[in-house]
Amino acid sequence: MPKVLHILNRPHFGGPILYAGSLIQSINKDFESRLLVGELSPKEEDATAILTNFGIKPMVVKGMERNISPWNDFKVYWRLRRIIRHYNPDIVHTNGAKAGALGRLAANHERVPVIIHTFHGHVFKAYFSRPVSWMFLQIERYLANITTKIISISKQQTIELCNEFHVAELDKIETIPLGFDFNRFVTDQAVKRKRFRDEFKISDDAICIGIVGRMVPVKDHKFFIKAISKILREAKVPIKAFIVGDGETRNAIEEYAVALGLPFTNEYDRKHQHPLIFTSWRTDIDCVFAGLDIVTLCSKNEGTPVTLMEAQAAEKPIVATKVGGVMDTVLEGETALLCEAGDLDGYCQQLLSLVHDAEIRHRLTTKSRSFVLKNFHHSEFIQNTESLYRRLIAATKK
Repeated sequence: MPKVLHILNRPHFGGPILYAGSLIQSINKDFESRLLVGELSPKEEDATAILTNFGIKPMVVKGMERNISPWNDFKVYWRLRRIIRHYNPDIVHTNGAKAGALGRLAANHERVPVIIHTFHGHVFKAYFSRPVSWMFLQIERYLANITTKIISISKQQTIELCNEFHVAELDKIETIPLGFDFNRFVTDQAVKRKRFRDEFKISDDAICIGIVGRMVPVKDHKFFIKAISKILREAKVPIKAFIVGDGETRNAIEEYAVALGLPFTNEYDRKHQHPLIFTSWRTDIDCVFAGLDIVTLCSKNEGTPVTLMEAQAAEKPIVATKVGGVMDTVLEGETALLCEAGDLDGYCQQLLSLVHDAEIRHRLTTKSRSFVLKNFHHSEFIQNTESLYRRLIAATKK
């Protein structure tokens, strides 16, 4: 039985942990799999429960954390080499920048037959200054040379990796879209909607707008706050805005809301009288989507936004920025309205059009669920990844 060692940055909320968990659970019958994860940063929420639900108990690699520390990272590199040498995998499959760098270097020096890296996004744009972005790009180009195959999770990402940033040649990149089991976003929607709206004391006539995900600079929650402040002044119906998630920028975003005179409540409140609500992380994300009327995303850069897949499965209209893999995740004009990143007027105009017109909201949901189930179902994702594993292992035996 082939052995696969998966290495994940950290067990925090987001697409990568769902990707790794779903993959390991679904192909475990045909491959022996093990998962290594790094350590969480102080402000990151532990999502190990997601892995537990998949029946996975990860091994934590001490010192593998988000911050760059040459001496610490060097020690992690040697820890990974020892683990790889002991486990002797046929494949090392890395996810994320830090795990991808240290994991691939360690696997290469331990002469692992197949080394795979999945890009869940990239840090070449909208994350760092130009010199730092350039440095990371050179590192990724080097790492691509020691990688058997790079997995891109969207067509747009493949174009960026190959044609825009020249990380690797096209023949080294395999495009395998993400895929998940969306059943919980389809069932019992009315019950879940009532539960969510009762919890937050939401009237039937109120329109709920929600952004779901990590609170980090690239997600641009400041833009969302600025837009909500404007929309509240122009909307003709009651509005409730939700920020679902948490992270390093939360304090700054709360301070910005105060500066704009935008009152808010948080996860500890029980009355929720204000128009903006910070919920922190929620495990009942299916109930969240059921309760919302509009789902939005303001990112400056994206890999493949899982939240937009889930929103479409829950038949929610979307307003999002036209960045990264967003265009491959939605049908522009059919399941989502898109605008350029940073276009506040265009973004607010699109949100207000949905707020004021139930017919437009409904029109954007008629194809959403069927589109997601057809293009992002987990069975095809698993089948394509397993096929890639088998092909690459077979090639090493020739």
